[in-house]
Amino acid sequence: MKKNNCDQKRSRIIFRNYEKGDESGLAEVYNYGFQQNGVSPLKTPENWYWRYIKYPDYESKQINIAEDAKTGKIIGSVIGNIEDYFINKKKYSFGVINDVVTYPGYGGRGVATNLMKMALNYFTDKDVDFSVLSADPRGIAREKIYLPLGYKDRHSLYLLFHVTNYRKILRDIPIVFLVLPALSLTKIKPILINYKNKIQSVSQSRSIIYSNEFHAEINHYSASEEFRKRFNEVGYRQFDCFHIYTNKEWEWARVDCDNQMHKPTEITIRDKRSDEIIAGAIIDSYKMYALKFGIEIKMGAVKNLFVDELFVIENLVKEKTNIIKKLKDLYKRLFALVLKASHERNNSLTMFTTDKDFVNGYWGAIHAGFLGIKVAIHMVKEMKKDVSYPNLKKPFYADPGEKHGQW
Repeated sequence: MKKNNCDQKRSRIIFRNYEKGDESGLAEVYNYGFQQNGVSPLKTPENWYWRYIKYPDYESKQINIAEDAKTGKIIGSVIGNIEDYFINKKKYSFGVINDVVTYPGYGGRGVATNLMKMALNYFTDKDVDFSVLSADPRGIAREKIYLPLGYKDRHSLYLLFHVTNYRKILRDIPIVFLVLPALSLTKIKPILINYKNKIQSVSQSRSIIYSNEFHAEINHYSASEEFRKRFNEVGYRQFDCFHIYTNKEWEWARVDCDNQMHKPTEITIRDKRSDEIIAGAIIDSYKMYALKFGIEIKMGAVKNLFVDELFVIENLVKEKTNIIKKLKDLYKRLFALVLKASHERNNSLTMFTTDKDFVNGYWGAIHAGFLGIKVAIHMVKEMKKDVSYPNLKKPFYADPGEKHGQW
């Protein structure tokens, strides 16, 4: 093993862009690299191809590759997509960094730094305003690569998770028997209560829940054009750093998925009088692996979550003193539906990523029994001397569905 490491340190490294046939090598370096962190998804060549080559407005220069000149092995990658985001209702061009990874044994040779510089040069050529990425706040990459390249910490991202199926997760991860006693009763109690009261196993593919004011639906393997339009309309009005889905992006990300597990479930709550969608969310499934421990977990990812708060205030509340109560009631209903849908998809865990500035969304998740941990820092690099990153006037929208190229 030591001899191999020495050979790797002596070998010349070629830096280039994507070429047809690189999919297997790129999937391999992703899997080997991110499994060093302990837990990550695994990509197949087909999944990688769908994610990046099928991505709308794909260009080969978005995919930056490091290759061992002697062996021809791909030993590093950085992906740089370009997306438009709205801040204070003004559109900015963002260069979004993804999949910064180096093959084990090639660290310390500037592979990731050089690949990042290639991505930044591409962004400069495309005249983007900012470059963004998500980083481990305690990670080496943030300290050694991103900060020296000019990225600055902007927002803290929190991962909220909920055990959706206790029997399944105890079967998938027996080690949780050792972890659960370490959790305080105050954290376990709301999860157990929520599981008992709100999660029911339903075999039907369509469920409808009624109330006096709302009509709620769970539609599996569906992502409608009506939902896309309402999500864009509400998100643009209520959030900053918000990306509006085009028809082409929605078709790619939500309809033409690479496999059945990624096909979404659409959750909607409608006002009975107007039949308008006033709240909604998308949830799909993916698998996380910890190969060292032989662990495989099916997880539900909550995406595109929104509540039309302006509609609630203008149409559903007679007295101002009841606004907060009505909004909280709607968020509670939405997260109850999310957990129900996730359980029907047979997910072990349900995950929701947010920023604490999204106060009502964060509150709704915590009330539903989610536990939250700070997992990442949203970092921004200003790409132009005359364009500064604006102060956000509205909550930052941190959705794992469409933010930062993760979809």
